[in-house]
Amino acid sequence: DRCGLFDAYITSSVYSNENLKYYYTSDFVDNIMYVDDLDIEDYANDTSEKSYNIENYEVNILKDSPINFVVHIWVKDIQNENITFYLNKAFKVSTIFSDNNQLSFQQTGNEVTVTLNSMQEQELVFNYEGVGTALNPVNENYVFLPYFFRWLPTNSSTEDYVFNENSLDYQPFENECVGIKNFQVDLTSIIVQESHDCFSIIKGDFISDKVSDVTYHIPKTWAGNAKNPNYYYTEIRSEIVDFFNKEFDTSYTLKPKSVVFFPRFEDSPILSLNDVRLNNDQDIVFINPFINIKDKNLSEHIYSKTLFATPFALIRENVNSANFEDSKIFSGLVTIHFAENEGYILNQEILNKINTLLPQELQNFQKLSEDNRQIILHDLYNSIINNN
Repeated sequence: DRCGLFDAYITSSVYSNENLKYYYTSDFVDNIMYVDDLDIEDYANDTSEKSYNIENYEVNILKDSPINFVVHIWVKDIQNENITFYLNKAFKVSTIFSDNNQLSFQQTGNEVTVTLNSMQEQELVFNYEGVGTALNPVNENYVFLPYFFRWLPTNSSTEDYVFNENSLDYQPFENECVGIKNFQVDLTSIIVQESHDCFSIIKGDFISDKVSDVTYHIPKTWAGNAKNPNYYYTEIRSEIVDFFNKEFDTSYTLKPKSVVFFPRFEDSPILSLNDVRLNNDQDIVFINPFINIKDKNLSEHIYSKTLFATPFALIRENVNSANFEDSKIFSGLVTIHFAENEGYILNQEILNKINTLLPQELQNFQKLSEDNRQIILHDLYNSIINNN
C-alpha cells in the first residue's frame, strides 16, 4: 500500500548502509544475491539446461485484496515429471491445474516445484496472489511489474535483486521474455508496455502526455518540473543510438513509443547504469525520488540519466559476468566520447559517477585525442563482444 512505499523512502533516508542490507534481506531474504565480487558466474543470467520450455502465457489479473493472478502457461519439451518454476516469493501460489486436474506442488522461497501427471505438452493454470515488495508493489493503487521482475512463473533462476557495494539494485543483465498471447486486468488506469514478448504493467499517480508519437508517463508530483522530456530524453537518446551505430557499426533502431519515468526505491538512488531499460519501443527510466526539485530541475536529472545510462542499455544484451566490469568502464567512456564529439556538456554529477567506474589509467580519457579515444573504445567493445 501507500504506506509501504513511504516506508521505503523513510528507511532509505535514516538507515546506515550496514543496516540497510539487514533491512532489505529481512524482507527479501530468498530473493537477494550478495555481490561482493561481481565477476562471478552465479551473477549471470541462468544458462543451465532447462528441463522444459515455456511457449507462451495467458494472464488474468483480478482486482482483490490482495491482487489475484490466474496465469495459463503452455509448457513443452518436458523432460521430467517434477519441474521447477521460479516466481518471486512475494506471490503465494494457491493452486496449479492441468487439464482440470489439480496438481501437487511445493513452494519454497522463489521456487515452485510441480509434480505433473505426464510429460506431454500441456497447459498449466497457476493461481496466486500477493502484494509485491517495497520495490515492486502490487495493490489497487500502485503496481510496478516490469518485464525484468519475476511476476510470472518462469524457468530461469536469475535473481530479481542484487546488492552491489551495499546498494540494492535490479539484476543488470538482459532478461529473455516469453510472449503473452492474451492479457486481461480488472484494475483501471493501468499502463501496459508490451514489446517483443516483454510485458510490463504499471499503475500509479501518473500524468500521460503524447509528444511526437511518444507517450510520456510522469508521476504527478514531478509533472510540472519535467520540462520537455521529448528533448532531454528521447532526442538525446536517439542521438546517442545513432552515434553508437556509426562508431561501432551496429544497427540499433530503438525508437520509443512509451516512456515511463519511475521513482528508484533503494538506499542509494544516485546515477546508475541500470537507470535506463530499453525494450525496443518501450522504455523505463528510473529517477532519484529524493531530488529537491526546487533546487534542481527534473529535466536536468533526466538529461544526466540519458547521457550516462543509455550506452550500457544498448549493450545490455551482451553483458555477462565475464565482461561486466569492462562493460561498465566502456559505458562511461562512450558517454565521454559522445559528449566530446557532439558538443554535450557533462555536468559534475555525471563526471563524478564515471570517474568511480574508471581505472586510474583511464582517468584522463576526456583529454585524449579522438583517435586515441577510439582505439581504447574499440578494443574494449571487441573484448565485450568476444566474452559474450
